[in-house]
Amino acid sequence: MKPGMKLGKVHIQSLLFDELWVHLQPNQEGIYEAELPVGKYRINAGSHGMSETREVEVKKGREVTVGELVGELVFKKPAMAIGTIDYYGLRTVSEKAVSQKLGIPLGDTLAESSAAIVERLEEVPGVVQARVQTICCAEGKTMLYVGVAEEGAPQIEYRTPPDWAIALPQEITETYRQRGEALNEWVRKIRKGGPYDDESQGHTLSGSPEVRAFDERFIGFAEEHLERLRQVLRHASDAEQRHIATWVIAYAADKRTVVDDLLYAVQDTDPVVRNNATRALGTIARFAQNKPELGIRISPTPFIAMLNSIEWTDRNKALSVLSALTRNRDAAVIEQLRKEALPSLVEMARWKSMGHAAWAYILLCRVDGLTDEEIAETLRNGEKEAVIARIAESIQTER
Repeated sequence: MKPGMKLGKVHIQSLLFDELWVHLQPNQEGIYEAELPVGKYRINAGSHGMSETREVEVKKGREVTVGELVGELVFKKPAMAIGTIDYYGLRTVSEKAVSQKLGIPLGDTLAESSAAIVERLEEVPGVVQARVQTICCAEGKTMLYVGVAEEGAPQIEYRTPPDWAIALPQEITETYRQRGEALNEWVRKIRKGGPYDDESQGHTLSGSPEVRAFDERFIGFAEEHLERLRQVLRHASDAEQRHIATWVIAYAADKRTVVDDLLYAVQDTDPVVRNNATRALGTIARFAQNKPELGIRISPTPFIAMLNSIEWTDRNKALSVLSALTRNRDAAVIEQLRKEALPSLVEMARWKSMGHAAWAYILLCRVDGLTDEEIAETLRNGEKEAVIARIAESIQTER
């Protein structure tokens, strides 16, 4: 990365622990700094609305700059060849037209910036916005996702950044930060197969006794400072304060009282706030499915809207919540998916990476009325594409 060249925001997420992440912005010299425990991470970096993702490993005893890890994502030619190319958002514009304008054959590498590719894609008639997202890796090769927003396509608008000079009690802020430090220390020591987090109460209690001690303090904070947490989540100009409020408010004893607050945070302009909110709602949704007598209701609407987003990460996050909301085949959620998201589910279910396509395929089959046992059987029998084609044909017939 050239000196002074800024990527904008950089998000680093542990592949082992959802709660371990770092959200970076450059200092005045354009330098990014972070200390990471040994382990594997997913790094997302971008500029001017374009972003790319890579998975990297931080090894013991080696210093590596953030620039080394992410500089080539946007500004340099990646070392790995393109193994797969998938498209989303295509309704009236043909894949052939977008593919020709993309001009990147399989096996090639990205020899130009994302911004240049996006600018070229937006020249396709009918395309008003485009995105490219690279994900590493499948069999040593990069996965390339190309998203478009056509004329008249629905657009997700995030909230205007709030501007109140409001903050949480220092005790909450320090506890949140200390939890992060304890989690980092645990990750340095833990081996694969360590104790799992406990989500049986509808919030995360870490498998690490040291980290769990901080989690249990959040329960008391959520009870004592609920109104303050709400105000900060919705109105604080400091993004870190909103990160913390969104995380801690999920520990409220009565989950029904905080669902609306977390849904509000799902539309925050800051990606970490959105991530914390979406993660918390996914946990609460799974809890609610196991405890229907509690009457917890989570609207599927924002997550169904995210399935139609031009942003690949929006779609990916939405699947995790909707998988929980449809587990017991809630008729209203199934019907809303049928009306508003079937074309998106079809295209996502056809993505070549089964790790990325699986939940889209499962949701698609649930909408079609298949049981989870029947869905598994279609996969064992190699019938995935036949099922998708049948559902896609029914969509065309209904139109």
